[in-house]
Amino acid sequence: MPSKNKLLKQKEKDEQKEKVEQENVLNEYWNEGTNKRGEKKAQLEYEKQMEKMQKQKEKKELEEADNAQFQNTNNKVKKTKKKKGDDLDMLNEALKSAPKTKAQKDFEKKQQDFENKQLEMENDCKNKKKNKKN
Repeated sequence: MPSKNKLLKQKEKDEQKEKVEQENVLNEYWNEGTNKRGEKKAQLEYEKQMEKMQKQKEKKELEEADNAQFQNTNNKVKKTKKKKGDDLDMLNEALKSAPKTKAQKDFEKKQQDFENKQLEMENDCKNKKKNKKN
């Protein structure tokens, strides 16, 4: 014959099983006609969104860690020393000493005139503002 404690425990287990069964029956009854597919779809969509956000967060953290790692190292680019007889220097000197064509002279003159007009307009605007204040 089993002990009294064992009988009580067995009785409690049986009661819990009955409660669970009754809840399941009630849930099935109340869930009739509900849109389970829509709920399932919404749940899957929510999970996907959460995964996506988690991946973005992890990616951002990794990028920040990489940037911090690279910022700690000094990556200075060493400048190369120029040689006096460099091809580029020779080319620049030749271009400077070459005579200017008429078109180049006209273009430079137009640029200079345009710059002068802009300066005059700016000065006129400043003078007008000063006159208005006085």
